[in-house]
Amino acid sequence: RRVRRAKYYADCRIDPRHSFVDNLVTFSQNEMGIPEAGRSNGVITPPDVIQEQSDNQVIFHVKSSNKNKDWPAERFAEVAQGIADRGYKPVFIVGKPDELTGWEWVEEKGFSLPKFTSLDEIATAIAQSRYFIGVDSGFGHLASSLGIPTITIARHPNQIRFWRPVWSEGRIITPSPFIPNLKGLRWR
Repeated sequence: RRVRRAKYYADCRIDPRHSFVDNLVTFSQNEMGIPEAGRSNGVITPPDVIQEQSDNQVIFHVKSSNKNKDWPAERFAEVAQGIADRGYKPVFIVGKPDELTGWEWVEEKGFSLPKFTSLDEIATAIAQSRYFIGVDSGFGHLASSLGIPTITIARHPNQIRFWRPVWSEGRIITPSPFIPNLKGLRWR
């Protein structure tokens, strides 16, 4: 309902119970008369990328463009350790090389912290991974588009249900609705 009440969507025919992609498919089929419209967005792994999917590499994307969407580093550390204990190899995507300050603990714990210098390098690492775990950001959509199963961690259940990556298997994780969230004070 909240999405539907937003000014931007006031004149749109959307169903907030479904993802944006599914709404777009329905609109294209029913309103624009394109019966063959589907979920495919045309994103594929480039042929020059060797897609040797690692059975144990898990990409962690820990920062978004909005700090309010980020999950605490210590929680990522706990999840990464649990995954490593099960035989997986955590690989962290933090950002540009100049944004790695404060993330030194990743390598200290024995996890991989590549210093990616281009989007191509990041996309290749994602394409060669078994899973993707990250905050609500574009890289989750990229992983999903490339067929990598995703887990998206988000703060706002209604928004992420609508905007979630849906091109391949994926899950979303949000705080319980029963946790108090007083304006200006986050207890989550």
